[in-house]
Amino acid sequence: SDTVALPDTYTKERVAHRYTGRIRIDHTGMYAFALTSDDGSALAINGTTVVDNDGLHGSKTITGVAALEAGWHTITVDWFNKTGGAELALRMGPVGSEAEIVDPGRFSHE
Repeated sequence: SDTVALPDTYTKERVAHRYTGRIRIDHTGMYAFALTSDDGSALAINGTTVVDNDGLHGSKTITGVAALEAGWHTITVDWFNKTGGAELALRMGPVGSEAEIVDPGRFSHE
């Protein structure tokens, strides 16, 4: 996948997905990440948990902050859905600015 998101029509229950790859950071600094999910999810960058949105819940957004140098960083997003609605979205931005959906051009699987 070139995004961390589910299709709008996603309805599967009792499933889990793991997104892995690398994310490009253009400028060294502090970055805020917002992970929205229904049910649980978690974001790790360079092996460190940045956002923990675990548990059985409806659509909920949790944010976290990471200090990142310019360049490529490993990223893992885990998500699961037990029953009911299904949602997953990752937004990011420099601390102090509005987080936006991560542009697919920032991801790599190499």
